[in-house]
Amino acid sequence: LLYAIYILITKLFGIFVNLAAAFFATALSYNLNFSSANNPLNFAVIIGWPIVASVATMFFVLILLWIAIATIFDWGEFSARSLLPRLIIAALLINFSLAIGRSFINLSNGIGMVFYNALVRTGEIRGQGLGGAIQTMINPDPLVAGYIARNVGTGFADNRAKAASIWDSTRGTVIDTVSPDNSISLTARACYQGVTVAGGNEEMQVAIDAKCSELIAYAKRSGQEGPPDATSVYLRIGIAIAISVLVYPIAIFVLFAGAILFLIRLFALAFVLILGPLVFLLSILPATRTHWNKWWDTLMRWSFFLPAFMFLFFLGLQMMSSYSRFFADYGPDEVGPSVIFAYLIATGFMVGALMI
Repeated sequence: LLYAIYILITKLFGIFVNLAAAFFATALSYNLNFSSANNPLNFAVIIGWPIVASVATMFFVLILLWIAIATIFDWGEFSARSLLPRLIIAALLINFSLAIGRSFINLSNGIGMVFYNALVRTGEIRGQGLGGAIQTMINPDPLVAGYIARNVGTGFADNRAKAASIWDSTRGTVIDTVSPDNSISLTARACYQGVTVAGGNEEMQVAIDAKCSELIAYAKRSGQEGPPDATSVYLRIGIAIAISVLVYPIAIFVLFAGAILFLIRLFALAFVLILGPLVFLLSILPATRTHWNKWWDTLMRWSFFLPAFMFLFFLGLQMMSSYSRFFADYGPDEVGPSVIFAYLIATGFMVGALMI
């Protein structure tokens, strides 16, 4: 029943992950194909940039006139000696502002594409899309898969009986060296639960401990980590449920929020490119250079937001994928809250992707 609840929870969350992933993939696709002719924002740039470039050219003439006046009256800060080099550079770069802006955007999109392709490839290997890839990497099922195969389902009784037989049939005898007539017959199950010699015979206890180590090691190599215990099975399933309830909603939120931020990025970069010629013109005068610095800051921040987001998001998912395989090898007494805490650390990287 508990395992059925776990499967139901993952299926329900899977529906929302697929919806969020579809929205995320759409927004991401528009960003990665920013320069495409089919992108509405790129169409706005194609129309808007020449208009702003024409306006910048008119202001360029006015600034040139202002420099001439300042030179005549020897206004040092605005004279030709101070501003002419900037004026020449700005005049040359105004016509290249669109190409300069696009180069940084395309560079950042190319870096982001690397992590996106890694995610999509994970899904394609399993015949799934982006949503399926994300579910596969989050899925804590490997944590319980081995236990489920042995102790849950239609073969529950048979699997437990076979596991029990390994620990009961793995036997050994320890003979007391002081009193050879005194011997103890051991089973791997008894050793696992702990065997102590009455009377404090230390030499006998050492011999028993050595034999028990041998029996337990043999039983484990036979495919059972310990005597069959339903509690261990249900503990792992419970932890898997807790991980699903905690991680899936966070992943869904990050996907929706990331998609919205990607849409905002589209508009921000479109405005940056359209206003490029005017901003290059503003780099000439000392009083307006702050706008030039803000333009570069906005271009860099929004351009490289995408690859930074994709890196942290992919890192968090990759950590979860590694955790599920790593913790699958843990013994029955080693699986606990630390597993959930490890997954929460991974979700921290995913949430951090929204804060950069």
